Amino acid sequence: MRKKASIITLLILVCIMGGCIQPSEIRADESLPFDDIAPSYARTQILDLYKRGLVYGEGNRTYGPRKPVTREAMATMLGRTIGLVPIRAAIPAFKDVGQTSWSYDFVQAGVTTGLISGVSRDEFAPKRAITRQEAASLLYRSLPKKKTVQGKALPFRDTDKIADWARPAVAELYARGLMIGSQGQFRPHDQLTREEMAVLLYNLLHQSDFEKHTVHNGMLQMGWQYDISTDEFTTRVKKANGMNIVSPRWYFLTSSGNLTDTTERSLLTWANKNKREVWPLVGNRFNQELTHQILTDSAKRMALVRQLTEYTKKYQLDGLNIDFENIAPTDRSYFTAFIAELSNALHSLNKKVSVDVPPDLGDDWSEPYDFSSLARYVDYVVLMAYNETWEGKGVAGSNASLPWLEKHVKRMLTLMPKERLIVALPFYTMRWQEVNGKAEPEEITMANSFKDVQTSGIRPVWDTRLGQYYITYRKQGKIYKVWLEESRSLALKYRTVKELGAAGTAFWHVGAEADEVWAAIQNEQ
Repeated sequence: MRKKASIITLLILVCIMGGCIQPSEIRADESLPFDDIAPSYARTQILDLYKRGLVYGEGNRTYGPRKPVTREAMATMLGRTIGLVPIRAAIPAFKDVGQTSWSYDFVQAGVTTGLISGVSRDEFAPKRAITRQEAASLLYRSLPKKKTVQGKALPFRDTDKIADWARPAVAELYARGLMIGSQGQFRPHDQLTREEMAVLLYNLLHQSDFEKHTVHNGMLQMGWQYDISTDEFTTRVKKANGMNIVSPRWYFLTSSGNLTDTTERSLLTWANKNKREVWPLVGNRFNQELTHQILTDSAKRMALVRQLTEYTKKYQLDGLNIDFENIAPTDRSYFTAFIAELSNALHSLNKKVSVDVPPDLGDDWSEPYDFSSLARYVDYVVLMAYNETWEGKGVAGSNASLPWLEKHVKRMLTLMPKERLIVALPFYTMRWQEVNGKAEPEEITMANSFKDVQTSGIRPVWDTRLGQYYITYRKQGKIYKVWLEESRSLALKYRTVKELGAAGTAFWHVGAEADEVWAAIQNEQ
């Protein structure tokens, strides 16, 4: 026996020295990150994705190529592949994927973008194996553009076993060569294996029209500064990534007819260095009487225009944001005249003018705004798409539900070109308290609304129709209701504004938001 072993050893050495086996071939598997992928048909794809940081193994140098892919693994790997920014959301979308779950951030990113959905309203089943038709549907939703393949017959012998909801996805992926089946079958109900997943993701990366989620600056993004220091404001604007316009509150009407001037040169310097435009807010502090006195007196009105023009030149501003609210309905034509005069003056300097307006509610609050005429003079009309439910109604409700926002954006687009419209979204909400049969609101920041959720111990309910989480809780014998704004609700609003073709978005106000919002908005850009 010992003699036989010696002969075998000698033969191996001779073969190596003779060139029939190279030493590198004996050690080939040692250069791989996983010990179990050498025989896999997907070895090349697994290695490529691993080097890109898109897929990982199961530990102990194993990848598990023939093991089934779980729903949470597919959500995570696909999210990485298409470049989603993970979202550390304060409110979990599913009760079975908590903040301690390894897949939490990508599951939240997936549900926020509409890429993934649960098996029920509040369950995701993260450990369940994903089927091939489920994977097809997931990849289909990640594609930026769809080919026209509806109505074409699928070539699989088991086509009748493919669910109706999955057929458009299977047809699209087959047309693209992403999922072509094997031996004439698609096997829709088979579990997707980890090596199949690797091939899918690799092929997706190499589609000619594949684009990773990146920040596109085609849309304008404006953030108002309020109740925070310049240092904190600029820090938050940096996190926003795509925010290209800042609007500090520097200029307000005074009883003398002049304007306040609290210009901070440090913000101007920062904005210039970081390539952000500065459109300071010019406000009337809701003072109807003072506004009336200035607007209806042509001399005072022109003096205001001259002062704003001088500020614009003195500080080398990029534009102005006019925020006159609570105007008397009878001053409608005077306000339009002021905007026309200011626009003429600033446009001669190649500067921009934007004007804030409420939705067209058909009441005294919106009557002073001649939306179509204003849009002819200014560069941008900024629709303040919030305050859906206000104190005077006496009933609790959303501050900015999705159908309400969509309705009023569409209304504005009938009155002006879409390239003139910026839609302002809220970073705040209302906490409603029932008092003597009536609901009284208190404005709260996003962070404070999250505290309400945490201290109540109640899980918020997602309202699909409104596009928001909703919570009712009792504290010290009183009943409170909150319609929450967070990453998921704001992503839906941003997506709607983008799909309707508006020029951009604005946010009231920077400082009231949670960091999760910026990740969600970046995923929509």
